[in-house]
Formats: sequence, C-alpha cells, structure tokens
Amino acid sequence: MNKYTNSLPMFSPGKNNLLPYPNNTFYGMLNEIYRVLIIAGLAAELVGTVLITVISFLTQGVADVVWPNGMRLPNGVSCMVIAPSGFGKSVILKILMNPIEQCLYRLCQIDQKFLDFLIEDATREAIVESLARFPVAGLITDEVGQIQQLFRHPATLAKLLDGASMRNARVSTGRKALYGQRFIMLLARTEN
Repeated sequence: MNKYTNSLPMFSPGKNNLLPYPNNTFYGMLNEIYRVLIIAGLAAELVGTVLITVISFLTQGVADVVWPNGMRLPNGVSCMVIAPSGFGKSVILKILMNPIEQCLYRLCQIDQKFLDFLIEDATREAIVESLARFPVAGLITDEVGQIQQLFRHPATLAKLLDGASMRNARVSTGRKALYGQRFIMLLARTEN
C-alpha cells in the first residue's frame, strides 16, 4: 500500500465511476473562462470539453505534435458532447464562438479566404473544397443531424481529422488534392 492509495476513489458497482473533471486543466485566461462558466452552473465536463476543442481549433496550423520518431501530427482534438436538453451545450458554444465569429467577420472584410475557416456545409465535398481554398477549418455545430452524410465517408473523415494527404479527392468541380490540412470538429447533440 502506498501513500496515494487512500486518495483514489474506490470502484463500486452501480455508482457513477467517472472521476470528476480535472479543475486544474486550464491556466491564465482560459482558467478564468472555465471557472466563470462553472460558477454560472454549467457542467464542468461540457465546459472543459468544448473549451479544449475550441482551443484546438484556434491553434491549428500554429503548432503540431512531434512524436519521438520525428513524425508530426496536428495537435487538434475533435469532440462530440452529448447531454440532455437544457444542460447548456448551445450556451457554451455561443459564449466561446461569438468573439471568434466577430473577429472572422472583420477578417473576411480584408480577405475572403477566411470565409473558409468555419465550415457550415458539412458535406464531404464542401469540406474538401473549403480546405483546398484555406487549409485550416473547423466544423463547430449543435446541429449534428447535418453531418450524417459525412459519416458515410469514414476514410475521408479520418484523413481530414488526422491531416493525412488526400491526393485525388473527387468533388463536383473536379478533383482536389489536400496536403497538410487542419480540420477540427466539435459536435454537440441532445441525448435521447
């Protein structure tokens, strides 16, 4: 028996055996955002998951993960949050995404390429076309039903999410090649 054993929760059949969301995950301003949303009564698990995914979305193309063997991969985390209606999924998304959307609106006035940073058309073809124009994008939505068509293309979805090259993707306007794209998905859906 070591000194840490007493602090670990015991497994008990029939109980919720999930550890609480780690409150020391975020630092600085991110910690302040996290704490304000928790104090407002939103579930820590929802706030933390959405915050991590939004951070991943904003850092795409800026930093990668380098494995010990030198292989580089995108640092992003794509997530799906599922909770009953009224748990605040849409509220969290609105609070975090409104400033980003306002900034994107101003950037789009300067350069139209930023229109492709947030994807709204979740079809495979639209995502490939968007990434061909601008190599970083996010699909952040609480309307999960709109992406059912995308799930019919699991190989393409896997390549989009892990940044693997797509040498010959067929789209309605012809064929597109993607190299080094960064794509993040944050899907929020209501539990049935």
